[in-house]
Amino acid sequence: MKVVMDTQSYQVQAHLEREEVKGKRLKTFLELVGGLAPKVEIAYPAKPLTKEAFSGATLLVSTTRTAPTSAAEADAVYDFVAAGGRLLMMSNHQPNEVSDNAAVSRLGFVFEPTSFKTPDKMTLTYIANNLLSDHEIITGWDRKEPAVKVIVANSTGSVWHKTGRPLAYLSPTVLDRYKGQSVDGRVYAVAFNGARGDLGACKGKVIAHADSDILGEPGTTWPGRGILGEGDNLLFTKRMLQWLVR
Repeated sequence: MKVVMDTQSYQVQAHLEREEVKGKRLKTFLELVGGLAPKVEIAYPAKPLTKEAFSGATLLVSTTRTAPTSAAEADAVYDFVAAGGRLLMMSNHQPNEVSDNAAVSRLGFVFEPTSFKTPDKMTLTYIANNLLSDHEIITGWDRKEPAVKVIVANSTGSVWHKTGRPLAYLSPTVLDRYKGQSVDGRVYAVAFNGARGDLGACKGKVIAHADSDILGEPGTTWPGRGILGEGDNLLFTKRMLQWLVR
């Protein structure tokens, strides 16, 4: 299995280049990726993304894009998903959604221009109980495995969609620091399955997630507090990856 990591996205760049977290930021996350199949090739293609970069790939992971997304890159991403490719697309708080939306503009969802955080701007927020859906990523395969009970978020954006299946909604304890927008009904993460018609003509699978810091190794702080070890974030992340490649 080939997994492509978007080298023009914050968490990947931090892991590869940022001195204080180099080789550390995505350590556990990459171990999860490596466990998806008996043999996994993790590819870090040269910038920008091209159709050639996806040759033979099963999964693309993009972790909040750092540069403007060109029309050619957006076409490459769309064609990859249309042909059955799997995409974990992660954004973050405003203004990160601009480049991320350009990459997925044809897939039927957008990251909203929001910036949700607890009132003190320091406390983590907990997504639990009725804020979690009954999707199998949350409940476990056939409800025979432990359920995801608590997802912990830091500063986060939100996702707008019409056709996907939400995984989790934002907690009412957070406030939008951008324009004071209501948190009611805002989606934290949503899954799309092309086999169900969620993506129009596209055959692949997509998860849109509004807080890429969830991938960050505990103890790392760039580009934000690493929260993979908080609550059930590790289990949630593992399940997202497994569902995408199932």
